[in-house]
Amino acid sequence: MRINTLFQELHRRHVYKAGVAYLVVAWLIVQVLSIMAEAFELADDLLPYSILVIVLCFPVWLAISWFYDLTEDGIVRTRNLEEGEEAVSTKSVNLNKVIITSLSITVILLIMNTFRMKAENKRLGLTGDITQSEAFVIPEFKNSVGILPFKDLSPGENDDYFAIGITDEIRNRLDQIQDLKVIFSPIEYHGLDHRSIAKALEVDHILEGSIRVTEDMVRITARIIDGSDGSDSWSQSFEPNMEDILYTEAEIAKHVSEILNVTLSVDDVKLRKIDPEAYVYYSKANQALSDYSKSSTKEADSLINLSLQIDDSYAPAWVTLSRVVFKKTYHYYLLEPAIGYERGTQAAKRAIDLDEGNSLAYAWLSHYEWQNSEAVLAENHLEYALHLSSNDPTILFQAAKFMLNTNRLQKAKESLDKTILLDPANLSALYYRAFLNWTTGDLKRAEQDFLLAYRLGLVNYFKNYEMALLQRDMGNYEEALQWAGNEENWYLCELLHCSINYAMGNKMESFELLNNLKSYSIEELLQSYIDAEEEHYYELASLYAYMGDRDNAFDHLDKAFEHLVIWPDRLFTNPDFNDLKKDERWDKLLLRLGVKLGYDFFQE
Repeated sequence: MRINTLFQELHRRHVYKAGVAYLVVAWLIVQVLSIMAEAFELADDLLPYSILVIVLCFPVWLAISWFYDLTEDGIVRTRNLEEGEEAVSTKSVNLNKVIITSLSITVILLIMNTFRMKAENKRLGLTGDITQSEAFVIPEFKNSVGILPFKDLSPGENDDYFAIGITDEIRNRLDQIQDLKVIFSPIEYHGLDHRSIAKALEVDHILEGSIRVTEDMVRITARIIDGSDGSDSWSQSFEPNMEDILYTEAEIAKHVSEILNVTLSVDDVKLRKIDPEAYVYYSKANQALSDYSKSSTKEADSLINLSLQIDDSYAPAWVTLSRVVFKKTYHYYLLEPAIGYERGTQAAKRAIDLDEGNSLAYAWLSHYEWQNSEAVLAENHLEYALHLSSNDPTILFQAAKFMLNTNRLQKAKESLDKTILLDPANLSALYYRAFLNWTTGDLKRAEQDFLLAYRLGLVNYFKNYEMALLQRDMGNYEEALQWAGNEENWYLCELLHCSINYAMGNKMESFELLNNLKSYSIEELLQSYIDAEEEHYYELASLYAYMGDRDNAFDHLDKAFEHLVIWPDRLFTNPDFNDLKKDERWDKLLLRLGVKLGYDFFQE
C-alpha cells in the first residue's frame, strides 16, 4: 500500500479521530483518578500504574479502530475497498460526540477541583503564594522567654544528647504559641547573672534546668527566672519514668505558659508513652545530625532506624528519618534520587498520619517535592508548615531556603532576619544571610555574619575558601592570600589562587592555574571535595564569570545544569554571577531551570 493510500485509509477508517477520542477519554480518566486519589487517600502507585495501562492499550485501540467503526447502529466492521475504488471519508458523528462530551466533563472537573483547592486553602488560611504569608512579619509579642540549654548532671556526664533533646522538645512546644517570643541560646554565659542574660537576649524571662539520668530514675529540674530582677518565678523537679518523658516536657511547657500568661495549645497526640530505649536512640540520632558530615549522617541513619524498630508510633522520629534520608540522597549522594524521594516522603507522611499538626513533617515534604520538580506543591507544603508554626525558627529557615531557591532574595532576607531574631545562634541562618549580604553588595555585614557564625561554633569545611573570596571582593588581597594559605584542600587552594591572582592583576599566573584546573580527570577531582563532575563545572563557571568571560561561564553553567537543579540557590547567591544577569543567556538558563523544576522564575 502506498503512503498516500495509507493516509487516506487511516482518514476513511477514522483512525485519527479514534486516537484523539482515546487521548481525551484517557485524560479524563487520569483527572478523575488524580482527584479521587487525593480525596480518598488511595494508594500512591494507583495513578502511575493506571497511566502505564492506558499507554499500553493505546496501540491496541488504534488497531481496533482500523477494523471497526462507531456508528449510529453501534460498533460495525469497516468494509474494505474494492479494487480501484477511491477512499472517501464520511463523518463519524458518534466519535465527535465522545470527544466533545469528554472534553466538557474534563473542563468541568478541572474547574471544580480548582475551586475545591481554593476553598481548602482558604479554610487553612493559605494563599497559594508563600510571599503573602504573615509568618515573615515580626508580631507584637505579649511576652518573651529565653531558653538556656538544660545541663546534664548525670554521673560521668554522658547523657548530654538527652539534655539537648529535652531542651529542644520544650522549645518546640513553646514555639507553637503565636504571641510568645521564644529565644533559644546555646551559648554558656559564664560570669553573667540572669538579669544580664535576659538583657542580652532581649527577653522578659529565662527558662533553665538540668537533667540527671541514673540506671533507675530520671530527674528533671526546671525553673523560670524573672529577667527584670533575677528572682525565681517558678521552680519544680520531676522524676518521671522514661516512658512518660513526653508528659513531663508538656508539663514544663504548660507551667511556662501559665507564668507568662500566654495560651498553650497542647495536642493530645503528642502526650503519649514512648519506649525509653527508642527515645534514647532518637535523641542520639538528632545529636549526630547536628554534625554536618557523611559519617555522622550514616550514624544518625542507624540510630533512628533502631529507634523506629523499637517504637514506630512517635511522629518526631519519622521526621528525623525523613531528614536523614534527605541528607543521604541530596547532600552525599548515598541514595538514588527516586529511592530517596520515596523513602523520605513516606517517612514525612507517616509523621503526619501520627500527628497532623507536625509542621516539620510538612517542611520536609516541601524539600522533597522541590527536588522532585514539584515547585507549586513544595510551596503549598511550606506555607502550611508556616501556618502551623509561624514562629518556629527551623520552619522560618526552611522558608528562607525556599526563597533563595526561587530567587526571591528580599523575602529570603526577611525570613532569615526573623529566624535570627528568634534564634540568635542559628548558625545556618547566619551563614546564609552572610551569602545574601555578599551577593547584594553589603560585604561588611557579610563578613560580620560569617565571623559570628564561626565564633559561635559553625563547623564549615569551606571556611577558609569563603573568607578568602570575600576578602578578595573587599579588596583585601593580603588577607585573602592568608585565608587561602590556610586552605588544606588542594583543589580549593588552586581555585582561590586562580581568582585572587586575577584580582591582583597577575593574569598570566591566573590563566596557568585555570588551565591546570581544567586538566584534572574526574578520578582526581573525586579525591578532592568534589562529589560529582557537575560541581567542578560549576566552580569553573564561577571563575570564568569573575574573569568577565561570559561565553565560557555560560558554557560551564550548561555543563553544571544538573548541579543547579539540586542547588539553584548557588546560582542566585554567588556574587561572581552578578555580571551574567545582564546577558540574555541568563534568562534562557532560568527558563530551562524553571521547566526542569516546574517553577516560573519570571512570575511577578
